[in-house]
Amino acid sequence: MRVLLIKLSSMGDVIHTLPALSDAWRENPNIKFTWLVEEGFSEIPAWHPAVERVVRVRLRDRAWKDLFAKLKEIRQLDFDLVLDAQGLIKSSLIARFCGTKHIAGFSYNACREPLASLNYKKRYYVAKELHAVDRLRQLFAYAIGYTTPRTPEIYNLQLPIQEESHPYLFLLHGTTWDTKHWPDRYWLQLVDLVTSHGYKVKVTGVTVEQRRRAKMLADHSRHVELLPKLSITEAAAIINNAHGVVAVDTGFAHLAAALDKPVVAMYGATDISKSGVRGINSTNLRSTFKCAPCMRRKCNYTGKTTVQPACMQELTPEVVWRSVSNMLSTRIVSSKSSAIYESED
Repeated sequence: MRVLLIKLSSMGDVIHTLPALSDAWRENPNIKFTWLVEEGFSEIPAWHPAVERVVRVRLRDRAWKDLFAKLKEIRQLDFDLVLDAQGLIKSSLIARFCGTKHIAGFSYNACREPLASLNYKKRYYVAKELHAVDRLRQLFAYAIGYTTPRTPEIYNLQLPIQEESHPYLFLLHGTTWDTKHWPDRYWLQLVDLVTSHGYKVKVTGVTVEQRRRAKMLADHSRHVELLPKLSITEAAAIINNAHGVVAVDTGFAHLAAALDKPVVAMYGATDISKSGVRGINSTNLRSTFKCAPCMRRKCNYTGKTTVQPACMQELTPEVVWRSVSNMLSTRIVSSKSSAIYESED
């Protein structure tokens, strides 16, 4: 069976799709996917063994000429199914343009943009209240034709692990929304806690603000290594070789979870139940502040607060470190079909 999968972005959404691919591959080892994805995230699909081909597009750059050329090529291929796992009007139009009669996606009440469902021949209802991983696992099962597994999600990402001379934690401080950020002074205090327990720290950044924060942490302690700007593949290698990861709500936190790394992720404005990190070594720390989760990009809280955003004030460095140390003391080492606990002295 050959399937054209449309899942364009974002990074977290792309990673959330991988367990569904693993389900389909386990049900039918001969299934092959061609994945149409935004160029910026195209490194990730190639890591999964069920993906035969990755088609890179640049919708964010409005590279329409390039898109139409690639879609014309796709129309010449023989797919048994086109599956739009994005649920947007633009992704559904792409699915319709691909030429096959067998187009599937979410139903009107399940799509992120309901009108997108009008472009599908087969429409499947999946509750919006579910976590993204579970929604996609159900969609794939309905569209391809098997029972949704009740087993834990398996990402099937296999990257080499290199032994490091000294254990380190990778701090993922960069994110898009202002309300997802953790206060600078909390990061500095966490660095002190981490390094006082014998770990080194690695940080990096892409934007000007992220580089500023990363440099601030590196200047604060000689045990912090400031890395250059990294590609997704390079960042994945750093994550995969790390002893553990501390993150805000960012796509790389989901990558850490997919790689079965011990990861503690902090959530204030966003909803853990729908977008929390999912992995055998993952811990989500949720703010219980009065207005969380607000799902707002900007904090509009006007009451007294010691930090910004206000919902992060209760997720102190001590709370985060306690979760990190608990997780590092007993982590789970997984394989494709099993998982074992490994204690550390």
